[in-house]
Amino acid sequence: MVTSTEIPNEEEQMADSMNEFAALLDEYDYDSPFRGQILKGVVLAADDHEVMLDVGLKRDAFVPRTDLDRLDEDVIESLTPGAHVRAYVMQPSNADGELIVSINKGLELEDWEQAENVLGDDSIVDVKVVGTNRGGLLARYKRLTGFIPMSQITSIARFSSDYEMNQAKNDLVDDHLDVKIIEVDRLRNRLIFSERSAQSQLQQIAMSNLEVGQDVEGRVVGLVDFGAFVDIGGVDGLIHISKLDHRFVDHPGEILAIGDEVLVKIESIDE
Repeated sequence: MVTSTEIPNEEEQMADSMNEFAALLDEYDYDSPFRGQILKGVVLAADDHEVMLDVGLKRDAFVPRTDLDRLDEDVIESLTPGAHVRAYVMQPSNADGELIVSINKGLELEDWEQAENVLGDDSIVDVKVVGTNRGGLLARYKRLTGFIPMSQITSIARFSSDYEMNQAKNDLVDDHLDVKIIEVDRLRNRLIFSERSAQSQLQQIAMSNLEVGQDVEGRVVGLVDFGAFVDIGGVDGLIHISKLDHRFVDHPGEILAIGDEVLVKIESIDE
């Protein structure tokens, strides 16, 4: 009796080849992330040491403690299972083969995008002064640090000495200023603010609300030989020395002092 080995037909051979190819594809991580990539993630687990994210790849991503320490408390509290976040790839594969990402840098990217939108719509934003350097002030906008050049600062008078200038800048640290964003360059990590532009816009708005003959309250902000300057809601008005009192006044300092609150009538407006 003669037996023969059964030879697979052509269709069976092709099916086997396709199965082998599919297995190879399944093993190959063709979605390998790269440094700087932004991934959308869902929190799987979180504790005091790290956060684990599902980022839609064949392996989960990890947010280390060093990154969590940079996050605000309200952000930390929001990192519960199921929460959606944006993550920045720091290390596609560390020594242990883990995918390491940063939530903080993901949030910074959102702040850059918002800064670009604010630049486009010409809005005024609030920033906190966090430091000084030779050229001006460092200011915090959300999670980003930007720069206010001296030429764009109105909160500091022009002093004759470097000491007075530096003292005035240091006095502004921790203060909040209204500014406009005048330059955004994320690739160069460049964010520039202007207090001068913001003040000009606010003054235009304030001027539009003033009328000749209107009585307004103001604060004396300067005294000169020919009169007193009064801040009336962001606009500086001049009280000529002849309008300070019915009697003759030799110098405005006889009647007023800087900081005095006064009631004035608007006689003319020159926009």
